[in-house]
Amino acid sequence: MPVLHKVAVEELAAPVTEGPLLRMRLRLGPDRPPALKRKIQADHAFLMAGLGYLRVELPLPSLGLVSYLWAMHTPTGPRRTRMLVAAACTDLRKQDATETSLARRGLHRAFARAMLRTAVSKIHQDLGIWNTKRYEPRPRLAASDEAIGLFRHWARQFYPAP
Repeated sequence: MPVLHKVAVEELAAPVTEGPLLRMRLRLGPDRPPALKRKIQADHAFLMAGLGYLRVELPLPSLGLVSYLWAMHTPTGPRRTRMLVAAACTDLRKQDATETSLARRGLHRAFARAMLRTAVSKIHQDLGIWNTKRYEPRPRLAASDEAIGLFRHWARQFYPAP
C-alpha cells in the first residue's frame, strides 16, 4: 500500500480527468486500528483545477461535519511560487450555517484550524523535496506509480509543446 507523509493511502476509485480537472478519491490511514477506523472514516475527495488549484473534501459522518481544504498556487517568478492555503468546516446535515448552534460552530472552527495546521506542516515537509527536485526527461516509475503517470500526462496540457 502506498504511503504519503507516513500515512498509508488506499485509492478508492481510479483518478478521473475531465479536461483541466483531475478528480481522485483516497482513503488515508486504512491501516489504522479498527476502533479508530469505525469512529472516523478518512475518505478524501480531491479536485485539481489546473495546476494552481486543489480542493480536498473530507466528510466525517460520525462527527456530522465535512471539512474542506484549499491550496492555490501562483507562480511569481523563476522557481518562485506563492501558495495560499485555507480550511473550513461545515455541518453535514444543515445547508444554512445560521441553523448551526454556537457550540457546533466552535467545533467547526477548531476542526478547520487543526486541518489547516496539519496541512501547513505537511507542506513544510514537502518544501525540502520541491526545492531540490530536478527535471528528468524520462523518469523511472515503480509499478505502484501509475497515478503519477496519469497526473503527468494530465499536467502536460498546461505546458507549451516542446
